[in-house]
This record gives sequence, structure tokens and C-alpha cells, in this order.
Amino acid sequence: MKSHPPIQLIKKKSLSLMPWFRKLQSFWSHLPKIQILGFMVLLLINIRILSTPLLQRFDNIFYDAFFRYKASYKVHPAIVYIGIDEKTFRALKQFPWPRHYYADIARILKEWGAHSIAFDLFFSQPSVPVEDQALKVVFETMRNLYLPVSRIQSTPQEDYILEQPMTLIQPYSKAKTHVNFILDPDGIVRRILPYLEVSGIFYPHLGLQLAYDYLQIPVPPPDKIG
Repeated sequence: MKSHPPIQLIKKKSLSLMPWFRKLQSFWSHLPKIQILGFMVLLLINIRILSTPLLQRFDNIFYDAFFRYKASYKVHPAIVYIGIDEKTFRALKQFPWPRHYYADIARILKEWGAHSIAFDLFFSQPSVPVEDQALKVVFETMRNLYLPVSRIQSTPQEDYILEQPMTLIQPYSKAKTHVNFILDPDGIVRRILPYLEVSGIFYPHLGLQLAYDYLQIPVPPPDKIG
């Protein structure tokens, strides 16, 4: 027959564990504070580490690999991108192009039924008058034309100014949108600015404005973009 320890001995052993339970209870009661403190320490360490160029480079490599092997989003069939590539340069053998080239492109896209036409190019300075007039003749017939603006700074000591389309064609742009981007130290663009601020005025990114206009929804203000 199996023997059992005396009841008195069991009570003594149970009582001897009480201090440990109290310590454990105290630890759990302070756990939220410990977690917050630990999070802040890790955050500071992370910021300190990522501020070094070498580790920023490693971070960018993993970031690029994630998007390289991530399933790509399907391009909406309503979007058509017309790029100027090396093949185009070799064929036309000049750049910048005469501006009537862009006028012809816009006219053809309109004839093909394009809902909106956006240029990721700047026509900020006048060129040959006949070429500028060719742009005006076509642009003034368009309902949804987008000509971008840009934030520029001549010297680090000067304030930013807004570079806009030349006065001749500026009235035909549906909205003032920017195409500025952030260039990382390795020369790769990994992010854009949803809004660009110049002299207290915020300008949405061209892609953002196009998407909301296509959906016929007002573009949210800067503090609502997250």
C-alpha cells in the first residue's frame, strides 16, 4: 500500500512557495511597463543601426528582394503607359523632341478614346513658338489633361519653389499634381510622396490624382493619407 506524506508537511511545502508566487505576480503586474521599455530600447537600437550606410544597404537588399519575388499586381486594363526608351532615342536620334511630337501623341490618344492623358514631362520653358503653339492647339481641346508641377531648389540655402507648365498651356491642365520622388543613396527610387508641400500648399502626386479622378472620388486631404 502506497504511503502519503503527512498533511502538515504538504501545508508547509505549499506555504514555502508563496513568496515565489508573489514575485511572479509582481513581475506580471509590471510587464506592460517592461514591454514598453523594451520596445523603446529596441526601436532606438534599430534606428541607430539602420542609420549606418552599410546596414541601410542590407535593409534595401532585403526590401528589393521582397518585392522582386512577391506576386506582382495586375495592371488595370484601362491604364496604358507610353515610355521613351533607348530604342526610341536611336530611332529619332534627337532629344529633346520637337514639341509637336507630343501634340501628335496627345491627339492620337484622344482620337482613340483615352479618358485621361497625363504627361510625366515638363513643359515649363518656352521653346520654338510654332512648336509651343502646336501643344496649345491640341491641349485646349482636351477635358482630362494633366501636366505636372515640380518642387525645385536652386541652392541648399534657397527656399523651394514650384516649377509649373509654361503660361501658354498651363490653363489646360485639369489639376496641379507633382511627380517628385525620393532617391535613395544607391540611386534607386523606392518611394514616392503622396503629397508635396510648397509654400504651405499641398500638391497630390500625379498617380494619386489620376486614380481618384478615374473613380470619380475626391482626393483625400494630406492628413487622411496613411
